[in-house]
Amino acid sequence: MVGDYKVCIDEATAFLNVAKSCIDSIGEFLSGKMYPFAVNASFSCELFIKAIMIKQSPTQEFSRGHDLKQLFDALDDKDRTAIRSAYNKKCSKPLDELLDESSKAFEDWRYALAVSYTHLTLPTKLEV
Repeated sequence: MVGDYKVCIDEATAFLNVAKSCIDSIGEFLSGKMYPFAVNASFSCELFIKAIMIKQSPTQEFSRGHDLKQLFDALDDKDRTAIRSAYNKKCSKPLDELLDESSKAFEDWRYALAVSYTHLTLPTKLEV
């Protein structure tokens, strides 16, 4: 698929801002905002990864799908290394572990009410 870098960045930022608005207080978060937080945060991550793909592609192409691990793995080594470095400065959980746990977060949380809750995991610490 072909996309526009600036549009993708703007949309990713908008979804991130919505996710951030869901965690103004832990009470609100636990009383129903965890679903919109998870959906918007994971979709924001997806769009930021796709923006990198668009920026690096001479034809502005990006991969389809919502699987964060597959999208991350499709990035160039240089981009994965840069993301790992930035991530490791802020977070203690290994990025690969987070990607393994959250690779399908957008789909899982978007349809959380229609599936079993047993495989969905909440973050132990909210880092946005």
